[in-house]
Amino acid sequence: MSSHHVYNSATVAAIRRLKQTTPHGLLLVGPTGVGLMTAARGIAGTAIAGVISPTTVDGQPDNEKGVIRVEQIRELYRQTRTIAPHDQVYILDQADTMNHSAQNAFLKLLEEPNEHIKFILLAHKPQLLLATVLSRVQQVTVLPIDRTQSRQLLNSLGITDESTIQKMLFLAEGLPGELTRLVEDTAYFSVQAKNIGDARILLQGSAYEKVVLIHNYATDRTAALTLLQSALIIMKRSLSSAPTKELIERCEQYAAAHSAISANGNVRIHLLSLVV
Repeated sequence: MSSHHVYNSATVAAIRRLKQTTPHGLLLVGPTGVGLMTAARGIAGTAIAGVISPTTVDGQPDNEKGVIRVEQIRELYRQTRTIAPHDQVYILDQADTMNHSAQNAFLKLLEEPNEHIKFILLAHKPQLLLATVLSRVQQVTVLPIDRTQSRQLLNSLGITDESTIQKMLFLAEGLPGELTRLVEDTAYFSVQAKNIGDARILLQGSAYEKVVLIHNYATDRTAALTLLQSALIIMKRSLSSAPTKELIERCEQYAAAHSAISANGNVRIHLLSLVV
């Protein structure tokens, strides 16, 4: 684990236990930004033998839109068939991007264990994994940290300005990996802060401001999805402190628009449906 990374106390105990006795198949789950990769590396230690990550069709790394392909799993199968003299740990980042063919190929690795070969799967959406895969791995949830830990992490990373702290906590409270990224990548932080600002306009702006905003997002599906995610973050924060039927229905409306746009629906039409 990195010197700055912070974990929930239950997660710390789990990492220590798993580092001592790592199962043949381990699945770490948790929200985006909670630090699954750092936890996996902490468990694997010096035994880490490789990381399998999502790629494009031509094999280029792509953590945003890529998937783990069946060819990668077949290559992993070939690599792990020889008898290893000591433990070797392979990490599958975003394992939930494997399609059924890749998962079935990986299942063969789980069904034919090699004594010293271990696999750590990372997934934000474990429900996308086949039941047959889930039944052959030990699942551990990496829990978010609390607000005090989040603030302490930001302080340890050199963030002392209260306004900046509040913005970062709003964006990623409880998520040490995401908080660290916001600190270390100022351009990324600026983009995320703008997303929240635009989401507030979508939620609270005048009809004219909303239409202008939608026009700016209508041709960029990815940006539109991020905008809706930011709006949902704002509404869920409000729900936690003052839940109302109207707000719940509005959340459902925004979630439905997000799902429709994710499924290749018309961006402009679905965003405008939130205004009328």
